[in-house]
Amino acid sequence: MAEPKDPLPLEEQLDSSAEVRVRHNFSAQTKRLLAERVGYLCSNPGCRILTIGPRRGETKSVITGVAAHIAAASIGGPRYDATFSPEIRASYNNGIWLCANHAHQIDHDVGHFTVDVLRKWKSDAEDFAGKLMTGATGGARVALSDGWTSISSDADYVAMVEMAQTAAVEHLASFKKLDEWPRYAVQLGMSLSNQTGNGQEFTVDQLAGIVRLSREIKLVAPPGTGKTTTMVQLGDAIAAGGAVPLLIPLPEWSGSPKALLEWAADLQAFRALPVGSLRRLMASGDLVLQLDGLNELSGDARSRLIAHLDTLRREYPLMMLVISTRRQALDIPFGKATVEIQELADDQQEEIARSLNGDAGLEMLDHAWRTAGLRDLVGIPLYLSALLRLAPDGALPETKDEVIAALVKDHEKDWRRSDTIETTLGGQHALLLQEIATCATKAGQTSIGPELAMAAIAKVVASVPFAGLPSPKQVLDTLVNMHALRRDEDGKVRFSHHQLQEWYSSQAVEAMLLAHSFPDLLLSDALSIDVINVRTWEESLLFACERLSRRDAAGLAAVSKVVRVTIGIDPSLAAAVIRRSSAQLWDLVSEIVMRFSFAWHQPDSADLALSFMVATGRPEFAATVWPLISQSDGQKQLEALRMAGRFTPSAFEAQLTAGYDNLPEETRATLLGEFVDAGGMDGIDGAVRWALGDPSSKVKIGVIESLIFRRAGRHASKILEVSGPDVWAAVATKGYFEEGIENPDHITRLRAERAAAIGRETSLARKLSLIIEVRRDLLDEGEILPILESPQLDMRKEGIGWTLTRLSEIAPQILAKALVSRIGNGLTIPYGSEALLETIEPQDTGPVAQAALEAASRNVGMAAAAIVGATTVRRMIDEWLILDQGVRDLGQAATKEQRDTENLKASVIKATKPATFLTVLLQFAEETRPCTIAALSELLRGHGSDRESKVMPVDEDIRSRVVDMLVGWAGALVANSDTDRGQMNELATAMRRFPDSRLVKPAEQLLDADIKGAAEERANDMIEARRGGVRYARMSYDWTYRDLLREIGDSAAKQALLARLGDEQFGSHAACGLAQLFAPSPDSPDTGNPVFRHWIDYRRAALAHQARQSAPNISLPEADAILAEAERHLFPESLAPARAINMAGWGFMIPHGNRDALISRLFGCTVTSRSRFDLITKLFLGGHTPDHTVLLEGLQLLFAENERNMWSLENDPWEVFRWLELFPQSTKPESLFDALDIVAKHFRDNLRGRIDGLLTSIRHIPGDGAPGLLRELARRHPDFLQDHSWYQTLISFDALDALGVVVQMSDDPDSGWSPDRTAYSFPGDLGYALENRPAGLKKLSSTFAAAALPRTKAFLAKAMLETGRTELFMQLVEDPTGREVIRREPHMALQSIAYRRDPPIRDSGSFTHIPVDASPLRAALFRLANGGDAAGAEFGKRCLTELEELRSDYGRVDTEPRHPDIKQGVAWPNPLVA
Repeated sequence: MAEPKDPLPLEEQLDSSAEVRVRHNFSAQTKRLLAERVGYLCSNPGCRILTIGPRRGETKSVITGVAAHIAAASIGGPRYDATFSPEIRASYNNGIWLCANHAHQIDHDVGHFTVDVLRKWKSDAEDFAGKLMTGATGGARVALSDGWTSISSDADYVAMVEMAQTAAVEHLASFKKLDEWPRYAVQLGMSLSNQTGNGQEFTVDQLAGIVRLSREIKLVAPPGTGKTTTMVQLGDAIAAGGAVPLLIPLPEWSGSPKALLEWAADLQAFRALPVGSLRRLMASGDLVLQLDGLNELSGDARSRLIAHLDTLRREYPLMMLVISTRRQALDIPFGKATVEIQELADDQQEEIARSLNGDAGLEMLDHAWRTAGLRDLVGIPLYLSALLRLAPDGALPETKDEVIAALVKDHEKDWRRSDTIETTLGGQHALLLQEIATCATKAGQTSIGPELAMAAIAKVVASVPFAGLPSPKQVLDTLVNMHALRRDEDGKVRFSHHQLQEWYSSQAVEAMLLAHSFPDLLLSDALSIDVINVRTWEESLLFACERLSRRDAAGLAAVSKVVRVTIGIDPSLAAAVIRRSSAQLWDLVSEIVMRFSFAWHQPDSADLALSFMVATGRPEFAATVWPLISQSDGQKQLEALRMAGRFTPSAFEAQLTAGYDNLPEETRATLLGEFVDAGGMDGIDGAVRWALGDPSSKVKIGVIESLIFRRAGRHASKILEVSGPDVWAAVATKGYFEEGIENPDHITRLRAERAAAIGRETSLARKLSLIIEVRRDLLDEGEILPILESPQLDMRKEGIGWTLTRLSEIAPQILAKALVSRIGNGLTIPYGSEALLETIEPQDTGPVAQAALEAASRNVGMAAAAIVGATTVRRMIDEWLILDQGVRDLGQAATKEQRDTENLKASVIKATKPATFLTVLLQFAEETRPCTIAALSELLRGHGSDRESKVMPVDEDIRSRVVDMLVGWAGALVANSDTDRGQMNELATAMRRFPDSRLVKPAEQLLDADIKGAAEERANDMIEARRGGVRYARMSYDWTYRDLLREIGDSAAKQALLARLGDEQFGSHAACGLAQLFAPSPDSPDTGNPVFRHWIDYRRAALAHQARQSAPNISLPEADAILAEAERHLFPESLAPARAINMAGWGFMIPHGNRDALISRLFGCTVTSRSRFDLITKLFLGGHTPDHTVLLEGLQLLFAENERNMWSLENDPWEVFRWLELFPQSTKPESLFDALDIVAKHFRDNLRGRIDGLLTSIRHIPGDGAPGLLRELARRHPDFLQDHSWYQTLISFDALDALGVVVQMSDDPDSGWSPDRTAYSFPGDLGYALENRPAGLKKLSSTFAAAALPRTKAFLAKAMLETGRTELFMQLVEDPTGREVIRREPHMALQSIAYRRDPPIRDSGSFTHIPVDASPLRAALFRLANGGDAAGAEFGKRCLTELEELRSDYGRVDTEPRHPDIKQGVAWPNPLVA
């Protein structure tokens, strides 16, 4: 059976590694771009609030905006689109910049905030920001480097878009007026291409949507399939969708020195539109650049285009691009997806035939289907149209050559042209066109300048006896006027279709072949070197061979010479010649071809020789090929079947007759499926014939599915007619049968079978899945709602999630309605249903409200809470307050069940809509009871998914009223003597969700009351302790107040912290808050306490050090106040110095001037190692370099403190490693080794696996000493060399330094280093870092040459391979060690040279292989293969074969010759020579 039968979703084809539940977030760069392009303004047109500003009390900015997804980042989210690839979901096109309030709002009302609404918001916001950029309110000029156009309002931009669309449509219409435009154009099918075959088919209209999402598309098709027609149709679809298509024929553009947009602006249709308007449209993402005919560009023109597109891609991140080309010319690093244009399906062929010629056309088509030479040609629009026009009643041509010849003859019949041909051109027009075509093909171009064309004409004029020919210029004008040639706007001329150029130039090839008088063509002959070996001559050669092989004996002899020489140049081309030529050719070449094939082929191997055999289409190879394509191993069978891309099933008639019935069912299904997919019309006919007689329903079903996919519904119906009910039922349950089956009776029966199948299904989950699959966009609520509401359907059961996700995309309203019903009945609902339920109107009565109140389960209760209204929320809160108070009153006596119920109901309340919840909460604004205020504060601080001190996303009116309520609650708590500290802490924590300057005073009141209460608790505890009672550990809430004031962050908050520095309880927290207000970590907006992390912020330390170096005497008032308080605690001596050290540390993190005396006194204090570390770390973060002697003393103190419980420190050594991480940053970085010696005395085990933090510290050593320190670290502790982090650290330095370190270590036998212990990816990482550095490549080469030890060479060889440099590869080839490294992984080694990745990111999970010209490598390998060294020759042959297999899998470039180096005069492959 053909694989795959059920097409994958577009998303999975674009990225086959996509995970269903992965969230695809924006990168930091994308977020910044979204914000900058709207000037950091909220994109909601009713908001436009600025979302960036200064962070109070700091020299930093604060951003309150959000980069929101237009279509959800993961499955189940709002506006999720399954057709999006992961890249599209995380792209700029799928993002919108909003304030926090509206970011929340759009995700909770998807019915109103649709994709179209958000895209309109985004577009309008960018226009609005563009006007504001100049400060103008009238005409606003958007000034960029390349000059944009003027706009004065949103309406002006809309008018510009409309004007551009009008011009674009007019431009597209001009293509339809050309003679070569199809008389009846249909929309061809197309599919996304990947390395495992083609995927889901779609239309041109759908492609327009994919372009908008994917942004870069390569449109690929064989000659004559209709690339230009499809591009015009695509342009129409793009314009209909609201964007501006800009179709540029690349051959016309290539002759102009102008850039693409400037060239387009000169087109007649766009003359009224300034080029600045086109730039503006591209920058705004409203212009689609359609570049037609990449394959028709010369190498220089293609390089110029790539460079130009690189610039456009960088300057215009929203640029959308479609490039059309032939498959042979894919070597361009653009196009995230490759789209294959499919040949005409059967029904499309019939539609065209009927439309153009009526019943006669259908009869002609039927005859063509039955004619071996034509059955595949009629799938190509160019040839089908020609056949219908040229031979509606007469004899049909049977080859491509005959069809083109007939086209040309018909063109010349017109009396106006025929008269010109005879009187003006003397009947020499064919010779003239042949010479022009030959000239263009030699140049590798499809259009040539007038000088070159006239030179070709002059050559003909000089060689013919007709004396009346006008001047070359007049001849050229005549050829253009008679429409034999087209003249582009740049003056270049070309044929109206590339196939015409190839056909005319084939006349020259034919002449050369007939003029060759020797028995054999040689590799050294000009015909071999200049034509057969050059890929641009392929179609011309095939035309010539097709024609000559059917002409006479001399023609056959000439073609046989081509085959004999071509099997030693490119066997695949030889196979194409055999296939296109007459059957008589085989009699002349069979002996040599078969000897060659069998000598080349490795038995039982799906090798290149097997591909050649299949490609010839000859039955003589069937006995060899059959065992491989009929084997029971499915994977190997498919590999063999797909080797040649296309094969001739009729060639296996004898094997099928003798052995088909004995094959396993699965093997038969796969075989016939591939017949349909890759065998052309011959394959379709064969598959149908064998499926008709196959007793297996599975085989029949598989073939029918393949036929429907190929839109060969007429053939599928033949099998259905002889099939049993099981086949009908299986086909009926496939949702796409109506797209392929044409017979009305069959469609009626299939629909009935589908209904019956749905009715028979007993599993509700499978029934639902079946309905969604077959009904798709025609779902009937009356049919599926009872299923969704049924108690027998478990929506949590494994396997139903994808069905529900698909339903949420197709019919979200039906699913939401069912969920409401299920909630009301207490039934299971899917996880994450809250977002979908946001579309439901609030409900305060009925089962949903009751479900929220009862909260029988967390899942159902929280889902219900998301849709209840204010009345129900009030009831929920009232009931919970009673329950909560009851639990509190019981204290320890409360049962687990009571506590669980209370927690469950609280969780349900916290799941309500924020606006509804806060509206109800405001009803308690006058509450004064401490217990109730504390309970409500608990709900407030934990509400929603962004809980625990995260700012709540609500509108400003509600926010202001909530702040007023919090102020009142604070006053009530402070005024009530019964308030306890825990209740005040609950309120202070809730305040953190609404940081506002009005809360500073209430925060101070709560803090002072807490300080007072804590002091009283301590006093009471001491009294109790003196009486012999228990002394309780009391909770500290200082951090809550510190963080609250820090988050408010204004001058009043700072003053509140300064005023409390002297408080014994809160002083150190106040100092911490002030330090954080001054310098939050550049890596994190919320730093917390850096001392208690297990890592150190080296970037922050470096910035502080730089600041101290530039202004060493600056001391801020905050530092002065903190350090003054610290000094106060140093006297009298009876007070513990730890408090002074803790306080001073925070002051040192703020610019503090010269405090050397204080620092010296602090280090002279007797304190614990932890306090000492605290001081050193804060000094380091404040810009000081740690003294290595102080560090060594501190480390020794740590071990002395733990002398009696060393085992505990060794089992959990984080404190030890925190000390070690400071040594590389010290005054003597190499003192790290003294520290490690100290550790080794106390620790029995090695330190491997715990060094990440230490290596991070080494990575941040100032200056150039880090590589040496890292090398010495490895020398002293070889076990570190087994840790991947060591290599990651090394490669983070300069790559040349890293190379030197590795070589030194490799050459040192005592270093403990060897390649076997190297992290697997390190050699590749090193090569990747050096590949674009000429000095690095030179050093890598010379180091390899000089290396003496094999292990060093092996390591360097791996790095050299990663560079993708031919010269380095050949250097390895010439070295025994290098050759062995290549031999281990030849596929990867050659791939790095013959292909580049797009994107070029090492370890990227998703990339495309872009072929590059590897001619120098192939030539060098071929020289090696033919050298005197037997081992080297064998190695060269193996590499060449491997490279050819890569080309077969990943594509090639048309600039690469067929033969590796034909001038050496030796055939390749050459299996007949031992």
